[in-house]
Amino acid sequence: MLVLVFAPVGLWLLLRGKLMLLFSPWFALIGVVVVATLAFPGYYLAERATPGFLEYFLWGEHILRYVESDWSGDRYGAVKDRPFGTIWLFLLFCSFPWVLVLLNRKTRNRLLRRDHFTDFLLMCAFLPAIFFTFARNVISTYVLPSLVPLAILLCARTMFGLRMYVITAGAGLAVFLLIVVGALQFYLLPHSHNQKPILQAYWESAREHPGRLIYNGGVRHTVLFYTEGRTRQFNELLKTFYESTETTYFVMSPLWPRSRQVVTEACTVLRESHGVRLIRCSADQLPANAIDS
Repeated sequence: MLVLVFAPVGLWLLLRGKLMLLFSPWFALIGVVVVATLAFPGYYLAERATPGFLEYFLWGEHILRYVESDWSGDRYGAVKDRPFGTIWLFLLFCSFPWVLVLLNRKTRNRLLRRDHFTDFLLMCAFLPAIFFTFARNVISTYVLPSLVPLAILLCARTMFGLRMYVITAGAGLAVFLLIVVGALQFYLLPHSHNQKPILQAYWESAREHPGRLIYNGGVRHTVLFYTEGRTRQFNELLKTFYESTETTYFVMSPLWPRSRQVVTEACTVLRESHGVRLIRCSADQLPANAIDS
């Protein structure tokens, strides 16, 4: 809120010599009512679908992450350690293809024509990007608030005919869809973090052969969420394999080749996805039961 609203509005009012309007009761009241009206339905639905969302998002993401050094943060997101200035590449990419109009000198001059209207939109567009310039923990959606003022400024200052707008929008949509399909096909679906195929195979098999699901390695919070906490994670998975006496499912990555080979040779491989292998060990296949018999 401070970066997206108060920073551009405050700076704009300061340059116009009307900064005290920012602290007007009517300004605050109207702003709170408008934001609450727009945001409440989404927050309500999110809390209803995933109880605890409001506490995590409003309290955790906006306060605890800054005051508690050991706060765990977003357990379900990917690591987002980017080089400084990455936000500008995201802004350039997300504003494509409309950013190409800047190549035209006349259009560029119209866009940058100085007046209060232009100044305000430029501040709304670029102050968030400036704020995140020296942040490493950024993702592309952080530039979404900048796209609205850029779009308004572009529409207000360009004088293209309808045909040019249609052609440009159609080309941009086609490129966008190609990028989305390409990212989905070649990055997201084959990514080793995508455990959906493994979990689907587990649920299908567990209907007839119920058993606990064990991952080797560190905690995977997404897996815990989608299995409703029924998953266990152990670094010493081979020890668990030898001590188990009931049907158990093991999910093993290539990072532990010896352990995976031992379990694979003794049990049944149900699914392998992007190097990650789901193995079902029935009670009669487990070494502990073989010793007892």
